[in-house]
Amino acid sequence: MTYCAAWIYNGAACLVADSAITTSGSPRVSESSIGERTFVDCNRTVEEGALKLVDLGEGTIAALAGDARRGYEMLEFLSREIRAGANVPEAITALERSHGPFAEERSVELLLATSSSDGDARIYRWNTMGSFEHSDEFLDVGSGSVELGSYIYRFILDLKEDDTRAWESVDLVAAYLQALTIHVYMLEWSVGGIMAGARSENGETHWASDRLIMPVDGPTLQPSGLISAIFREGVHVVRSSLNNATSFFATTLSAGDVGSAHWTQSIAGQLSTINYVCWVFVDLRERAFSVVFRTSFDKPPRFVQLRQIGSGITEVAISKPLADLLAERRSAYSNTEAPYAISIYYD
Repeated sequence: MTYCAAWIYNGAACLVADSAITTSGSPRVSESSIGERTFVDCNRTVEEGALKLVDLGEGTIAALAGDARRGYEMLEFLSREIRAGANVPEAITALERSHGPFAEERSVELLLATSSSDGDARIYRWNTMGSFEHSDEFLDVGSGSVELGSYIYRFILDLKEDDTRAWESVDLVAAYLQALTIHVYMLEWSVGGIMAGARSENGETHWASDRLIMPVDGPTLQPSGLISAIFREGVHVVRSSLNNATSFFATTLSAGDVGSAHWTQSIAGQLSTINYVCWVFVDLRERAFSVVFRTSFDKPPRFVQLRQIGSGITEVAISKPLADLLAERRSAYSNTEAPYAISIYYD
């Protein structure tokens, strides 16, 4: 299973999803990009391994939970229908006529986010058990819904009170979920791995901002690892110092030349940049995290000190002004009842 959430925010339809997959086979990786050990018991293996957000075309995005192989086949069908001119309800009706009835043992849940050029944004939830609904606010699917849904919904409502922009809400909700999975081991619930985000706005698909995720610990609050994540051509590219790997998460609807020498070389250069829009600092000691949004790349960052040698970032240090702010937040939120407290800064 998984956890995916959709919400309407300032004229945009937004989505986030985790990347955990459940199989009956042997693990392919021992550790995820955020440092989680792969979960294995006598019945199943849960590990990081899938992109569950899919661009269906025409400003429509889907998130998938359940049987992945069957779900991707359904999404390919829906993409053909939508690109041929169908709206989401029409495409779902065509899917049910073409592929139904559906066997219970291979269930699939979908979230769909769509928008039009005139600013109308909508989210839908569908499953193979016969349910199809829409909402003007929030929907989620997956095994993590019971544990996470109320927290994520509350967090989104708080963001709306602060009048955060739609694209920022995607980055912040993804960061919130990422902080939870870094701090709390959730793979045994079949939730975890790197988080992905996207939004549909004015009839167009926009992926989450390029981001650098840093777990921080100790009295100096210096990063204990670096996880960079960028979307390129519908592919989620993740480089992590925690598992010493660069991973490409894609679907059959993503770019066809993923993994080619030219493509990989181009992406490697982009991963080595210091121009990440979203910097996420997850406090490993307390239930708090901070997000810094870079608003200008014309001058060096104020909150983060970087040293770059050759093709990669070799050292990242939090500047004293940000360290002081994080320490202040650590003290203030040490007794919070929410899973995580957030502070947002602009550089």
